[in-house]
Amino acid sequence: MAQVTISGAVAFGYTKDQTSAGVATSGYGTDTSQINFNVAEDLGGGLKATALLRIDQLMEQNSGSETIRGNGVSLGLSGGFGSVVMSSVESGDYLPVDGLTTAGDGSDADRITFTTPNISGFTASLTAQDNIGVIGETRGTSSATALTLAYANGPLSVDLARTGFRGAKTVGTTVVNNRTGMRASYDFGVAKITYGVMKQDNATAADITQTGLSVSAPLGAISLSAAMATSKTVGATKLDGSSFGVSYAFSKRTSLNYYNESYESATAGKTKESHLLLSHSF
Repeated sequence: MAQVTISGAVAFGYTKDQTSAGVATSGYGTDTSQINFNVAEDLGGGLKATALLRIDQLMEQNSGSETIRGNGVSLGLSGGFGSVVMSSVESGDYLPVDGLTTAGDGSDADRITFTTPNISGFTASLTAQDNIGVIGETRGTSSATALTLAYANGPLSVDLARTGFRGAKTVGTTVVNNRTGMRASYDFGVAKITYGVMKQDNATAADITQTGLSVSAPLGAISLSAAMATSKTVGATKLDGSSFGVSYAFSKRTSLNYYNESYESATAGKTKESHLLLSHSF
């Protein structure tokens, strides 16, 4: 019999943004509003089926109607052979300070991923994806293949990732050939430190190397996080960015969160953003 778990999150608060040109905007609103349906079924013989359906943007509009959209669908099989997962979802960010480390930002795509069984902490994943930046379409002009080697044992985790792009995979107006990344984390108990680097080889522009260092520390009901990042384009000045966050947990599901991010622009000053949110998950 399949088991369905319903979960979700709601966050509301205040946001302030300032562009690199110094133009500032601010206001109140819903930051996160979503429902997740997770399904798991034991098929017998060590085989298991899983599925995820995420519904996002459950917020009231000025017209009185509501905007509802899908924000992630996956279906997979796992067993002694490892796992195969088919998904239409945005991948996770590889580096902190999103606005600066664009080479490590997640991207929308339709994907099929095979992951080997865990052997003494080591796993390998091979992913085929198409329609970079678009979900739910027929195969388009862009596609990519990614290979990830990972190790996780106790407090240490390390992964190496290589993605090769074909077709018009662009970041802004830049066509990308491939990306190579390395990331390592160690949990000391009192704090967890993560360092990552991503190199992006471009076909129509100079290559980019971006790095990120983040620290998170749980202090009872209070959790602190901080990150630093750099972006260096061949032949250009190195740019930097930083972020800071603090969260106070009223309970396991309700918290008050503050987050601030600032990063340099190649043509002007710093872009800044800050959020103060009350968040509840269920």
